[in-house]
Amino acid sequence: MTDFWPSEVGDVKGVTPPLSLMKEAARDLEKKTNYVLRGEVETVTSADEFVHVFFVVAPKLNDYRYEVVRVSHTLQLYPATIHPRESMSTLVGQACASPEELREGLRQAFATKDVQEPVRSLLSQSRAA
Repeated sequence: MTDFWPSEVGDVKGVTPPLSLMKEAARDLEKKTNYVLRGEVETVTSADEFVHVFFVVAPKLNDYRYEVVRVSHTLQLYPATIHPRESMSTLVGQACASPEELREGLRQAFATKDVQEPVRSLLSQSRAA
C-alpha cells in the first residue's frame, strides 16, 4: 500500500524550537534559586502564530506569577521575536534569526534590572515565608 506522507515528515532534528530554549531557561532559574522559584512557560496560539510567555513563579507566595518576556514566531520557528516587559525598551521587538541569537537575546533580557530586581524580591520574600 502507498504511504501518503514522505519519510522525511518525521525528521525534526536540527533546529531547536524557541519553546525548548525557554523551558531550558525555566530549569536554569529553578536551579539557580535552589528551587525556591519556578520558571513556567505558557503557549498561546492564533492562526499561524505561537506566543510563548515566560513567568517567574513564587510557590511560597500563593503561586505569585511575574511575567518576564514573550517570544513569538510563526510555523517556521525563526525568526523569533522577543517581546520583553514594556519597561525593557532596549530589547523591544528584537528579532532573532537563529536559536543562538534567541538564546543570547533571552540572556540579555533576563540580565536587565527590570527582571533581576523583581526576581530578587520574590526570592527574598519566598525565603522568609
